[in-house]
Amino acid sequence: MDEITFGQLLLANGMLVTIVSAALVVLAVALLVRRRRRFRRMPTTIDGVRIEPQGAVVDEDLVIEQNWRITLLMHNVTRKPAAVPALRPRAVVAAGHNQYAATVYLEREVRELNPGDALVVWVLVRLSGDEEPRFVELEHTPTGVGGRVVTLRSRSIASLATPPNRHVAPRASGRGH
Repeated sequence: MDEITFGQLLLANGMLVTIVSAALVVLAVALLVRRRRRFRRMPTTIDGVRIEPQGAVVDEDLVIEQNWRITLLMHNVTRKPAAVPALRPRAVVAAGHNQYAATVYLEREVRELNPGDALVVWVLVRLSGDEEPRFVELEHTPTGVGGRVVTLRSRSIASLATPPNRHVAPRASGRGH
């Protein structure tokens, strides 16, 4: 019986080696792309500032469309002043199977939050009349050299959404009743 050398094995399985090499290259590229565009789930803390989704309400009910306002709260959780994360003015809101462009507004223009201070962030988006927002993606650009864009993606805000014409009954506090 003849011995098969490694070179002969490679020649005989050249197509297999090509496929495995191509798969490794695709995997490496996918990992690099994933590393460059990072996702962080909200609520999250960035440099001592906690960002939490608070709710989504219909701001204006039009005939065919609705203007939704998604409210987020930023608050300083440290014992010293913390820089407000730099959010891009555009956001993406997913509703149904579609994604919509949205606009980000801050309650006031500040660079730092003192301990215990809070800042309200609104995301305004126009959706078709039968859709409710599922989640919102904000982009944060870290300060400093070589800062990569970090996408902040909320967990489902559908549970926080209050569609129009839905009566929200006041909750009984349970005291004295």
